[in-house]
Amino acid sequence: MATEGSAATREGRANAAREQRAKVGQLVAIGAIASVLGCTVAFYYSRLLGRSLIAKYLPGKIARLDGFVRDNPVTMTLLIRLLPGSNIATNLASGVSSVPVLPFLLGTVFGYLPQTIVFALVGSGVNVAPGWRIGLGTALFVAAGILGVYLFRRLRHGRHY
Repeated sequence: MATEGSAATREGRANAAREQRAKVGQLVAIGAIASVLGCTVAFYYSRLLGRSLIAKYLPGKIARLDGFVRDNPVTMTLLIRLLPGSNIATNLASGVSSVPVLPFLLGTVFGYLPQTIVFALVGSGVNVAPGWRIGLGTALFVAAGILGVYLFRRLRHGRHY
């Protein structure tokens, strides 16, 4: 029988920890893939079906959006994803703009990553002390917010990336 300090017990805990990390990694990957697929569908729906209609009725809005994202589409998409707002509106607006799909998706992946990690940790049932789990979630949330504010301020002051 394995005792608390025995090699078998330590090895069992190490195996359990590896399995939990693998589970979190799988959940992050699934979440990222699902996010990108959902954004891609909305982007192309808007691009293929709504672009000409929106251009006809709201050409000034499209021009303003294009001016906002044209020079740095990855950074601007990342910024939009890190700040609170409507994600479906972001997907649809990007679709009617001239934003290329790959920079849009790259910014989307990196913008969703902090919250995807938090959701994966919470959803996986990782056996981490609640204080650490809440602390990590809070730290990722704060880091995403700080990065969003930093990018917004750089944009507002005319610095390019």
